Amino acid sequence: MAEDTAGSIPKRVFINSVDSYASRNIAKFLSERRLVSTYEEDETEEQERAFQLVGSADRRDGGSPHVLEVYSKANRDELLLKLMQCDVIIYNISEHADQVEEALWAVSEKGKACSQPEATFSNEDTDSDVVFPALHGQMEQFAASKMFILISTVMTWALTEPLDPEDPTLPLTDELFWRRRPHPNFKSHCELEKRVVKLGKINKRVFSTYVVASGCLYGKGEQFLHYFFKTAWLGGQHEILLFGDGNNVIPMIHVIDLASVIQNVIEQPPLPGYLLAVDNSDNTLEEIVKMVASVLGSGTIQKKPFEEAFLIPDFSVMEIDALQLNLYMDSVYVKELLSVKWMCESGLVENIELVVEEYRQSRQLLPIRVCVLGPPAVGKSTVSKHICQQYKLHYISLEESISQLDAAMDNPDEDEEDDDSLEETRMLLSRFRESRDTGTLAMDPGQNNWLGTQVRDPGQGDWSRRLRERRGEEEERRGEEEERRGEERRGEERRGEAQSTETHTKIHYLCKPLAEWVSGAGGHHAALKAAIPVNEYRIGRGQKNYTRISITSLLDEERRGEEREERRGEERRGEERRGEERRGDLSWGYWSGKLVWETDTLDEQFKVKVVRDRLLSKPCRNQGFVLDNFPVTRDQARELFSADGDNSEEPEEAPISSCSRRITPEFVFYLDASEEFLKARVKNLPESLIQEQDYQQEAFLQRLATFRMSRLKNETALEYFEEIDVAPVLLEVTSNEKLDTTLLMHKVFETIGQPRNYQLSPEVGQDKEEEKRVGKTGHEDALPSLWEKGCGEEDKQKAEGAGKWITRLEKVKLYEDKQLEAQSVPVRNYLMEHVMPTLTQGLIQCCRSQPQDPVDFLAEYLLRNNPFNS
Repeated sequence: MAEDTAGSIPKRVFINSVDSYASRNIAKFLSERRLVSTYEEDETEEQERAFQLVGSADRRDGGSPHVLEVYSKANRDELLLKLMQCDVIIYNISEHADQVEEALWAVSEKGKACSQPEATFSNEDTDSDVVFPALHGQMEQFAASKMFILISTVMTWALTEPLDPEDPTLPLTDELFWRRRPHPNFKSHCELEKRVVKLGKINKRVFSTYVVASGCLYGKGEQFLHYFFKTAWLGGQHEILLFGDGNNVIPMIHVIDLASVIQNVIEQPPLPGYLLAVDNSDNTLEEIVKMVASVLGSGTIQKKPFEEAFLIPDFSVMEIDALQLNLYMDSVYVKELLSVKWMCESGLVENIELVVEEYRQSRQLLPIRVCVLGPPAVGKSTVSKHICQQYKLHYISLEESISQLDAAMDNPDEDEEDDDSLEETRMLLSRFRESRDTGTLAMDPGQNNWLGTQVRDPGQGDWSRRLRERRGEEEERRGEEEERRGEERRGEERRGEAQSTETHTKIHYLCKPLAEWVSGAGGHHAALKAAIPVNEYRIGRGQKNYTRISITSLLDEERRGEEREERRGEERRGEERRGEERRGDLSWGYWSGKLVWETDTLDEQFKVKVVRDRLLSKPCRNQGFVLDNFPVTRDQARELFSADGDNSEEPEEAPISSCSRRITPEFVFYLDASEEFLKARVKNLPESLIQEQDYQQEAFLQRLATFRMSRLKNETALEYFEEIDVAPVLLEVTSNEKLDTTLLMHKVFETIGQPRNYQLSPEVGQDKEEEKRVGKTGHEDALPSLWEKGCGEEDKQKAEGAGKWITRLEKVKLYEDKQLEAQSVPVRNYLMEHVMPTLTQGLIQCCRSQPQDPVDFLAEYLLRNNPFNS
């Protein structure tokens, strides 16, 4: 036999079921392995692959890009020829029980062909009694030594007793593999393990065999834990279901770490033939599910009886068995004899972020982040909601985010990850509530709706009661103040009139002829001051008392009285203006047909914080979002999408590296239309919608002008997206017709591409193919039919969901009937063999004799005729 030179000639490796989870990832890992070059000049060149991979597939289309040849539906004669050409044969039986018999045939000296057809082989032309010489029987014809690796499962250890009953945490090791006791459903796996180990001891130099008992696999898209990952990612359930008490310890290993163990066994064959492949973790099922729920979902779990796991269609029987596993294990040989480069040696819980990222990348569950901008009334919300419906994304707007945050204040999330962020949110929200209750929040100019206003019914709640009381007190105080000012004003008027009358009387008493002359000149005050040079007169009543006064002083005093009256009038008018302003601040507006509190200014930090928290929420990070008309300005965009949420130290032109990749939109759509079109659209809107969106003529024109001015000054969010190389897509809105709307949405969907979630159904795929066909052929007459299909898609999905539910119930019932029938077969056979013959004869005799006490008669007959009596 020719000996291979290690590190110079690639080995030919066969792997069964390369379209299965574990085999696919092992094949990919081995295909990336390169030969170690012994020449320095070869280091810069592409090195040759260390393994040439071939394999079998259960499906005809189950090939893999990492495998050179794939054998599908080959019979065993053909397969044996392929196996004889390989240096290493790897059989994975950890996923499908139907691979056990094929692996037994491949490794054995002689194996009978299966009387039942296999998924991989066609035995139609073979007799069930024909004997095939397999690998062990062909050792004399080997051109080189061969290695057979059986990838089994720790389920063959499921019922193994602990080493120390008083200390169940003492781990089982691969040195004690002879003590293992398998799960009832894995007895055939255990028998195959024994056979492989035994055959490897006959001639190890020619045909060596190894058994690698793998822990439950995770990583690279998940397998038996996929239900928990999927449920948490979708977020449809607030609590992730945990079946059983969850206190059982499950031995596990990352699928790439298992592939690394296989690679080391091939390159550095160890002496023992039986190896355990588990990581160093001793995580319970509850710890695993809680960690998955906290990273992908709400972080809460709900325990259910384990029997309910059988009702979950995502679980196979083997996966349900694995969820009940409870073993402490340690892979001693792997750690001591192999040089494994571990990826997740400490287990899933410690490496959850890496595993979750692998899950997203492997299943292409990548979030779609969209931002829709444009002038008011252009249709941003309509387009945003269409995108959300098509791609199952989350709709985000400033108003909706504030409303949700205000409602969530009463039920804070106890599992919040960032305590600092939580405290900041609570502080801002407290400020928002205080401002809302005192009327100091505002409407953002240029926006469609009142911002920072929580829709409230003024007849409900403590908030509205306080508001009514404060408003009544304000009106009462204002009324008292106006009444007091009125009394003062009337008193001043009376005093002024009395003083003016007295002055005129005194002047007329002393200077009657002159006064008569002045009065004829039109205005005695000014003329008297200008014409009389005398400054002093004796004014008195009778001849006893008199007073010396100044005529100029009398006139100046009256002028000062007039000025005082004018000042009081200005003060009164100022008070009225301030009162109107206060009443404007405390006035009631309308939004969505309900009373809301109008406001003055809404803090920019609060707006950005509220929206940013929504974008960083688990649902938005999982599925994605559509951001409707926010941010509006460049500064808002820079603050919202900055890496740390704080751009105070960043330069004015923030580079793309400074933005947060997790929340920055990858698609930005800018809807635009002419002012004439927007005005005509608003005029044709229903009155209720105009009130809801605050599209009254003056307010709408002001917001439209503000938006156009910001656009001219290059102060909108579009400039920020251009800075970070996210090119906005311009969409011109020119019509309200359904056909034009369909064409617009078709362009949007074409730009975004295929959905990246679990929701893509075959019907949706067919519709997309039809849309592509219409776009290529230019048959625009087919677009209305697409619109009708889109309108009825929700009804179809509901009907499809109901049909799936009924089908699932029927499958569960059928499964339960089969299980009951299978469990009753041994009991029925036992009764038919040992009880029914004697009991039947006794009943016949009882019917013939018809005794007075038939039960006593039957009992005596059974005792006399008991076939087991000696």
